[in-house]
Amino acid sequence: TMLVTLAQRTQGLMVAPGNPGNILEVRDLTLDHVVLVNRNRGSGTRLWIDHELTKLGLASSDVRGYDCQVRTHTEAAQRIQQGKATVGIGLEAAAWQAGLGFIPLFKERYDLVLMSDHVENTKLQILLEFLQTQTARTLLQQLRGYDTEHTGQIQRV
Repeated sequence: TMLVTLAQRTQGLMVAPGNPGNILEVRDLTLDHVVLVNRNRGSGTRLWIDHELTKLGLASSDVRGYDCQVRTHTEAAQRIQQGKATVGIGLEAAAWQAGLGFIPLFKERYDLVLMSDHVENTKLQILLEFLQTQTARTLLQQLRGYDTEHTGQIQRV
């Protein structure tokens, strides 16, 4: 099995432009005027927010909108853009594309996992070679909040 690093990407609080709700940290999700658009169960973002709420001693019932779920960062950004939510946890790239404000919270490594019996596949080899190029890094860097320092690095596990 191989892990191939695609990039590190920044996630944080996506908010309306100018952050009129003055939302600065996860604890602010419990403020009366705040309505969250959440990610779907099982997504990495949802696992992260659930962990953070637990760490802060907060229950999901303390967060208005907790049960409003969408499947993608883009959908979450659109809900905020449309005024249907005050905040969502998502990618800096999604916030930027929707013209939203963004408060960074953490970086996550985004990897591709390849099973050993697929590594010799010609199409995968082309992808792996491409990820080693400056062109790949340049394309990823066009997405706001993507760090390509380790793009294309391979680890055998």
